[in-house]
Amino acid sequence: MAPSLPRKIEKRPLGHRRRYFVAQFTVKKNEHGVLLRNGDFERVLRYGTHWLFEGFDKINIESFALAEPEFRHDLANYIFLHMFYG
Repeated sequence: MAPSLPRKIEKRPLGHRRRYFVAQFTVKKNEHGVLLRNGDFERVLRYGTHWLFEGFDKINIESFALAEPEFRHDLANYIFLHMFYG
């Protein structure tokens, strides 16, 4: 079975609240999300709904299935070190 590629999580439009530079993201229960701010790793998100302050930054969240035995990402080594060694 080939490993699945990460999927991008789309932010939900907040209508008039958009002017406050806040975005809502939802990570499914069987996934973890990697938060990238301006293309740089910021943190790992567990499942649930997350409200994030965007400001003028570009926010991307890539999700990864927990069922996959191997985590594949360009920043995998950095994320591993950050999670376990702070």
